[in-house]
Amino acid sequence: MDATRIDERLRLGEDSRTEFKGVARNNFDVDIDDLAKEIAAFANSGGGDIFLGVENDGSLTGVGSPAQADALMRKASQACRDRIRPAIACQFTKLSVRDALILAIAVPGFTPDRPYLVHGRLHIRDGSQTQEGTGADMRRIAQSVNYQFDEQSVQGSTYEDIDVRAAQEFLAEAYGRTTDDTEAKGYLRALGCIDLDDTPTVAGILVFGREPQRWLVDATVSGVRFPGTETRAEFLDRQEFSGPHARRRRPRRPWGRTGNRTADQVRGDSAEGQFRAQRCSRGALAHR
Repeated sequence: MDATRIDERLRLGEDSRTEFKGVARNNFDVDIDDLAKEIAAFANSGGGDIFLGVENDGSLTGVGSPAQADALMRKASQACRDRIRPAIACQFTKLSVRDALILAIAVPGFTPDRPYLVHGRLHIRDGSQTQEGTGADMRRIAQSVNYQFDEQSVQGSTYEDIDVRAAQEFLAEAYGRTTDDTEAKGYLRALGCIDLDDTPTVAGILVFGREPQRWLVDATVSGVRFPGTETRAEFLDRQEFSGPHARRRRPRRPWGRTGNRTADQVRGDSAEGQFRAQRCSRGALAHR
């Protein structure tokens, strides 16, 4: 989440995915129960971002000093841990925007632990407002928990974060046809790699994202080659594979090309290292 994108969201104002919360008038503090309700509402409604240090009109008043920002972060963490049931994990980021220090809270959506309650009450997001949910809302959320994680939109990302060239190469190999940018976008939407607003999904970022680790910090694959056929503490070689999964076809350097067998007994010669890299990447993605 960079300053340019945040500036754009501040200009557009609050919506179903964005909440502003000023803290300057409250001595750079926030009501923990009120914040818990906002977080739970987003978590029950597809996720979103809460910006502390931003007034309702989008003006920046900040969160005070870095120490005060840390205190707010601890309080937000406490709200996630102690006020919301079940507890929820959010991402907290301190950002400098137009010389003002603000705190962004990224709330995940579509987690399998929904619905989230605060003091036994359900809260949901309705447009730019947070409100108490009804029994019908509770049933709807409970029935939607089978929503696949891969289909979740990655908050803050845009279509520009998709490597369209990599997607076109994949489509040419998979479907045997050349696609222009418009056709490729249609395929990506049909495959669930972008949503109806062209925001990349988890699947899209993992497979075609330019920088998957920017959005999913653990989206790397570690390839390890062991001597013999058993997994052990000693290993002969290790390499990290990053970037779009669709481009993880060749290792950065020769990998696994010796006379030794690996634990999965991959065979081959000149293409052995390349095949192992592909197999490692595909296996990690399938069993993530």
